[in-house]
Amino acid sequence: MPGVHDIGALEEATDLFSAFWTAAHWVWQRRQTAKNFGFPFSEETVTETILLDIATRNPASIKIIPLNKHQEGKVGADWEWCFYNKAQTKFTRTLVQAKVLDDHDNEYSHIDRKIGNSSVRQIDRLIASAEQRGIPALYVFYNNLTTVSRVPAERCSCFNCAECWGCSAADAYAIRALLPDKTFDTLRDVCFPWLCLLCARETAGDADRDLPDRVSKALLQLEVLSTERVPALRDTASRPPFPQRVWKEPPPYFERSQAIGTDTSPQLQEMLVRTLQSENPDLDGIVLATEVEPEEEDAEQ
Repeated sequence: MPGVHDIGALEEATDLFSAFWTAAHWVWQRRQTAKNFGFPFSEETVTETILLDIATRNPASIKIIPLNKHQEGKVGADWEWCFYNKAQTKFTRTLVQAKVLDDHDNEYSHIDRKIGNSSVRQIDRLIASAEQRGIPALYVFYNNLTTVSRVPAERCSCFNCAECWGCSAADAYAIRALLPDKTFDTLRDVCFPWLCLLCARETAGDADRDLPDRVSKALLQLEVLSTERVPALRDTASRPPFPQRVWKEPPPYFERSQAIGTDTSPQLQEMLVRTLQSENPDLDGIVLATEVEPEEEDAEQ
């Protein structure tokens, strides 16, 4: 990873952290442009664009498998991310749903949206899906604020940068506990920039951690932040503890997902996607993320 304060190097680099940094800045800038023109800029549009950009910047590190196109609000979960180190058989997973800050820089209007005509909230379905999978549930918020002083930029240990909050991450349990308050000024207290999920912090030992361990540690820090700021979460009935965050066994979809996009025939790839769709009806897609050593990258070129 480039030096954490080396902005020029980040803009040119092709590692995952740099791609997350670039995506956050892009979201901040494009949200501002969309607001200025009164142009709609939905969660789905932003998500698809930044996933495509991250995969384009990191073709050896990122694989994206789109699965289902759902009717709006039909399910709670959007994408499952799997951060892995295959050589060490380490896997860290999280279920992610995205929400956009409204054009008035006030609130995330649709967090408590109901599913169809039911009384089930989307956030409850997201958390239930994550619990069934035994993995954390996250929100990723897409932000731009005209008054940048409202952004707690000092929470990022790598940058004192408002634009890094173009994408922020939060523990879904904390967001649910804070409802019906959906305002940025409240929810920011349990968020940090999503690039902090990948940050190899400049402290002893952290830079040597592999990707699953770093993401796992960041998820734990996000949980601790939430517990400090939301007393209700200190009751395990409000958020059951996860027995582990780093698995030695790959997720059920891993091998099929890896086979997609290789030298397999189009017919086989179509069959693999259909199987993944039937096995994961609650997902819009899967993202596999790993770190590729420079020598590995050179060998593939």
